Amino acid sequence: MSSLLRRLQRNALRKSADYEPNTQPTVVYPDGSYRTLHPTRGWRYISAKRLQAQQWMAGLLDHAIPERIRKPARLWRKPAPPAPSIDTRQQRRHRERQARA
Repeated sequence: MSSLLRRLQRNALRKSADYEPNTQPTVVYPDGSYRTLHPTRGWRYISAKRLQAQQWMAGLLDHAIPERIRKPARLWRKPAPPAPSIDTRQQRRHRERQARA
């Protein structure tokens, strides 16, 4: 099975209504710090002081940085040519001469 097909199957499974992600093993300590099991690095310890600093910084950044104004998407193609007129140049010039006379 190709990796693209497998990825599409995983995404479809995640989007289904009854999908529940696997819970990550976490141990919470009384002081607010915690340990969590990282898939490749083993148990990672997060101190309460670091967690508090992260939350404080997130609160500051949430209020300090204004929301970015989104630019409209660029269309990297030539603009459509004007609709061609039904008359040829020769016919238009003839009509203009007739109108003047």
